[in-house]
Amino acid sequence: MAAYNESMFIRRTTRKYKGEEFENYLLVESVRTAAGPRQKTIASLGDLRPRPREAWLELAHKVERSLAGEADLLAPPDPEAENVARRVRDRKPRRDASHVRVRKLKAGDGHAIVLCHSAERVAKDRAIREKAEGRLLKDLKALEARVADGKLKAPGRIWETIGRLRERHARVARYYDIKFDDKKGALAWSRDDVKLKVAEELDGTYIIKTDRDDLSAEEAWRTYMLLTRVENAFRDLKSPLSERPIFHRLETRVQSHIFLCVLAYHLLNAIELTLRRSGESVSWETVKGELSTHQVATVVLPTTDGAVLRIRRDCSPESRHLDLYRRLEIGQRVMEPRRSWTETAGNEKRAAEQM
Repeated sequence: MAAYNESMFIRRTTRKYKGEEFENYLLVESVRTAAGPRQKTIASLGDLRPRPREAWLELAHKVERSLAGEADLLAPPDPEAENVARRVRDRKPRRDASHVRVRKLKAGDGHAIVLCHSAERVAKDRAIREKAEGRLLKDLKALEARVADGKLKAPGRIWETIGRLRERHARVARYYDIKFDDKKGALAWSRDDVKLKVAEELDGTYIIKTDRDDLSAEEAWRTYMLLTRVENAFRDLKSPLSERPIFHRLETRVQSHIFLCVLAYHLLNAIELTLRRSGESVSWETVKGELSTHQVATVVLPTTDGAVLRIRRDCSPESRHLDLYRRLEIGQRVMEPRRSWTETAGNEKRAAEQM
């Protein structure tokens, strides 16, 4: 299921054919890959020149919300955005609300229960169960080998180990009947295929419970899916902003650390939003990596009388640096040049002079 995170934007392209130049506008999505952020073309929108340039980003976000099934419930629908979203769905299947079936039930205690089934979640649930089942079988075979080799003889200890395996692999142990024959000293297990078939039929299903009985099943599901935006925020706090680990003993210091991280997260969002509005959809990690090459250097110039002149200044920005600074509407100078003298005799330093 997709969630709206403002990762789409519209990019203008031009091409020449038989000496004539044609303009085309692409709906592009910024995606995370193993090689870093990349741009994926969702659809060609044709010529958007009648629409003002400042409205392109708004159109892209409305299309993205519509494709993700998270359109604003209070705002009136945008016919043009809905038309573009319909064209995208017709051209290429997309993970949206149409692949999730929902049904609302009354809980009877002032709450409502929404039954959800996601077609894309079926394979994920099955893979998780099969992986857990493989781990259980591996531990059962290891226990069987210990019993056969005589390393574990006491029946009480064997049943205790079986109980621990059931607790450790509770997800799949319910489908297995594990027995130990005290007389033969043999461990055996069998799978209940009837219970397993019921579990397979429930793959991809989950339940949402809410006290908002006024919401429809689809509205409750859309609201629930907004949690993915919160999860993305925590992921950014833990990775690019490095909130964890926190090594503080005093509660006030922990709160100050988290407060600064949240403040930095707002700055991160402001940077990415400013770049998206200018037509550049890149992540903070990419921006940080590209700007890290615009460095500050110290030039050391020894003189004939033994004194040393040190000049601290930024390097000349490259074209990519200038482009990012322009989009972020900040100056291209990292710092003003500073110079300082160091005397050899007595190791005395002159006061720094601003150039």
